Amino acid sequence: MKAKKISIFIISCTCLLAYLTFALTVSINIKDKLILGNLPVSIVYRDTCSANQFDSHIIALKEAQYSCLFADQYSKSNNKSVIITFDCMMEHIYTDIFPILKKHGAKATVFIQPDKIGINGQLTRRQIKEMQKSGLIRFGVGASYNTIRQQNIRQTLKEQKRIIENITQSSCRIFALTDSFYGTSFHVKRYKKKALKQAERETRGIYSYIYMTDRSKSLNRFIPRLVVKNGCSADTLLSDIADFR
Repeated sequence: MKAKKISIFIISCTCLLAYLTFALTVSINIKDKLILGNLPVSIVYRDTCSANQFDSHIIALKEAQYSCLFADQYSKSNNKSVIITFDCMMEHIYTDIFPILKKHGAKATVFIQPDKIGINGQLTRRQIKEMQKSGLIRFGVGASYNTIRQQNIRQTLKEQKRIIENITQSSCRIFALTDSFYGTSFHVKRYKKKALKQAERETRGIYSYIYMTDRSKSLNRFIPRLVVKNGCSADTLLSDIADFR
């Protein structure tokens, strides 16, 4: 009888300990959510975007009470926030997009390839410097998987970082892997895995924030981005952002 009572006592203590552990875990999780909030949603315009389309997007984001952050401001917040990025460095960023950002006081990040600056309608050094100075646009380095597979790529990435910092007179801490990983086939999954692994290895110690063009959740140091397609309406954009969260 005594042994039975001891057994019941041990079981009761175990159950109580399990309950207290569960209650503490739930309490911590709720506290984390209240304090840390949500991560911003990152969106990317991969091709040229018309001024009217982009203007309607910014208006919709403002009306939905989203605040715009730079790509190196990726952290949790209690406010709704979005990170607007471009993988295109054509001059329309300066002629069409920049005026809209100034009009609404919105922020954006542009990923560029420094070796193409000023070539065939690409952004010039003067334009980059002016946009950076405005405080509305920051610049990072963008590259595809084929690019980061090249020999001595780490040295190249360091040099590209130095070029941007020299032009903007500001620290460059952001990188974007510009490939798209559409599809669920074995080939696509294998390509994606190799690309992310390569980018992870080559950028380590050079860039603090690494963005990828993919609708999946964050993987290691990679920050996912929602692709904004040409012709996407403002309502569709807001709906996609809500789903992406």
